[in-house]
Amino acid sequence: MRRANHPKTRDIRVQIDGLGCLMGTIDPTARVEDGAVIGEGTTIGPYCIISRNAVIGANCSLIAHVQVMGHTSIGADCTISPFVVLG
Repeated sequence: MRRANHPKTRDIRVQIDGLGCLMGTIDPTARVEDGAVIGEGTTIGPYCIISRNAVIGANCSLIAHVQVMGHTSIGADCTISPFVVLG
């Protein structure tokens, strides 16, 4: 696994169809539940919460304090502003 250059971020691995895939970066204060699908190149900012049934497309940016709950899908190339709750 490659390491992110910024000390406050870390690479994440999520489970997709039984394969562990390196997908993007996540702030250490964020919570991503097992089963969440995170697209390649997606960045999850501080204090975000991603539920196990959420699907987030490639190259998205969740800025800070974003909650993606329930069976919610976000398409590719989206930017979600701070304090948004989806689902």
